[in-house]
Amino acid sequence: MTPKGTRTRARRGEGDRLRVEILDAAEELLRREGDQDAVSIRAIASSVGCTAPSIYRHFHDKSELMFAVCQRHFDQLQAEMAERIGTLTDPLDVLRAIGEAYLEFGLAHPEQYRIMFMTPGSVPEADGYLDRVLGEDTTFGLVVGAVSDAIDAGLIAADDPFMLAVEFWTMAHGVTSIAVAGSTYFPYPDPRVVFERLTDKVLRALAP
Repeated sequence: MTPKGTRTRARRGEGDRLRVEILDAAEELLRREGDQDAVSIRAIASSVGCTAPSIYRHFHDKSELMFAVCQRHFDQLQAEMAERIGTLTDPLDVLRAIGEAYLEFGLAHPEQYRIMFMTPGSVPEADGYLDRVLGEDTTFGLVVGAVSDAIDAGLIAADDPFMLAVEFWTMAHGVTSIAVAGSTYFPYPDPRVVFERLTDKVLRALAP
């Protein structure tokens, strides 16, 4: 018999299931604690009913685990951005679609959004972290690409594409974060209307 609260040794082919359970437990603890530095490997193992070494067989360290929790939601966000972009060819339309997808993702998945963008903690040290966050084939890479295309098409004045992408993301993040955080005392307008008005103003300001 195994001790109460512990798992039996995984059968062949069950490793993937344990990995998912570890990610689910880590995400739930992140929601509960609101700070990734307050979530320990021991607590995750206890929640899953496994040992800490079992977790380290799937994740090199806690940083890699925390990144993996966020990464599966980033993959979902990127898929929703790509779907909203669809067959759009105008770079400004693409930029707008990316921002709309970002906002809609936050409104539809507030808990996941909080974990991805509003959970305090130290910067992950997972191998290749910056490439996986800032690389061309990422959600942020889509923004940089759209900005670069808009500059090349003469729709946005020449500037540093990275900085423009940061500024565009800051705008979308601000609207989304306020909507996700909510307010019991301020009559915040429909965030979709706020985002549309801000986007119009920003794109006019960036025109050459």
